Amino acid sequence: MWCYVTGSVTGVKNILHPIALARLVMEKTPHGILSGDGANEFGRRMGLPQIPDSELITENAKHALEKFLCEGQDPNVTEIGGGGVGTVGAVAVDARGHMVSCTSTGGITGKMKGRVGDTPIPGSGGYCDDNIASVSTTGHGDSILRYCVAHRILHYIEQGLSATEASQKALDGMRTRVGKTAGAITVTKCGKVGVYFNSPKMAWAYIRGTKLHYGIYPGQDIEEDLAQS
Repeated sequence: MWCYVTGSVTGVKNILHPIALARLVMEKTPHGILSGDGANEFGRRMGLPQIPDSELITENAKHALEKFLCEGQDPNVTEIGGGGVGTVGAVAVDARGHMVSCTSTGGITGKMKGRVGDTPIPGSGGYCDDNIASVSTTGHGDSILRYCVAHRILHYIEQGLSATEASQKALDGMRTRVGKTAGAITVTKCGKVGVYFNSPKMAWAYIRGTKLHYGIYPGQDIEEDLAQS
């Protein structure tokens, strides 16, 4: 029998490792999502390390906010293409065929208080299924959320598309239907990797055996042999 488990947190503050907190939600609670003060309180009970605001507020973030406030910019800008804050995601399949998807984000500059993006919502910012694949996305979170991008990618893979083909179909479909841009990293249950983004850039990397592949711009795929490093 297959068991689908998920854990996520949203609206948390000063957590050094939010993905570790999300995993504890999955493993130690009967719930799928915890938010705000409740999630922070749970993290403290679990003994997770915390950090002060001073270590979380970067100069780049302050400049981005100042620019937003002065110029009245659109908070809907896809920041992976604009050099602002970003999202960190990882996908993997282990030797037993179990899949995992992990994603962490700081949101978008200029977001409203209380805004929840795609990252903590299963099927939007990330999703995995041992029978199909694992996906993690980044980009304009509200568009990803509206189009359920991660779930669509898995659906297209289940229909027979490759990881890259499925990602391209879902992300280009999102841009056509709801606007904005995004990217995704995907690994199938057989270990096939897919990388696609329709934003100007997205940093990505993966390892298969001793070979490291990475890039940041469209069409870029740099390979290094770690055995010779």
